[in-house]
Amino acid sequence: MANQTSMGVRDAIVGLYEKGWKKRQIARKLGLDRGTVRRCILALEQSKTPISPVGNEDSKAAIPPAGNAGRPSKCDQCVIRSNRPPIPG
Repeated sequence: MANQTSMGVRDAIVGLYEKGWKKRQIARKLGLDRGTVRRCILALEQSKTPISPVGNEDSKAAIPPAGNAGRPSKCDQCVIRSNRPPIPG
């Protein structure tokens, strides 16, 4: 499995980083490229991003509420047409 960092190496990177080691020090100690260390740490930090609590007025909803976003549905057009008064004939 070339070009993939093993779980053991990732765990070592995370462990050293959480102990306060700098990225460059970790790369030297483990014999890795600094970019590899940086990517592992970025993945760690992104996975720890807190999710805003539900019901908080200041937080944005993770999923936007249903509404008029995007183009109208064909079903919506059928409902609109059915609510029209009949055409006098």
